[in-house]
Amino acid sequence: MADSERHHLSMIAFSGTQDRLYPVGVLASGGVANDMRVDVFLTFWGLLAARKDAGEFSRLVSQDYGPAASAFQEAAKNLPTWLDLLRNAKELGDVHVKACAMTMDLMRLKLDDLDPIVEDVVGAGEFLDSAKDGTILVF
Repeated sequence: MADSERHHLSMIAFSGTQDRLYPVGVLASGGVANDMRVDVFLTFWGLLAARKDAGEFSRLVSQDYGPAASAFQEAAKNLPTWLDLLRNAKELGDVHVKACAMTMDLMRLKLDDLDPIVEDVVGAGEFLDSAKDGTILVF
């Protein structure tokens, strides 16, 4: 199938909590399984969760869910991380992970500060231009 005929899924990950980042990894895997091109744009807290030294920050769960947040966090200990899911999807298919240039500047980050899955730093306009012919999801 020609690239122009392939479906395209773009995701903007701005939240840094597991409950909002897991869908990025799961949907990237689903997109690959359906022969889709998948682009992920990491910005703000989503970008911080992709730092090499994210540590416990990458294990946070939104407290919007009250007591269920703790249950989710406990259950997630037995799962691959959202970043591992994204890595696996990238190994299997056409997945591209980009960092937001403005957030990189704001947080004083360099590409070397991020997990190697992040392949480039781009502006929001460039990302949206590449995403305009597909489906865009925000997490």
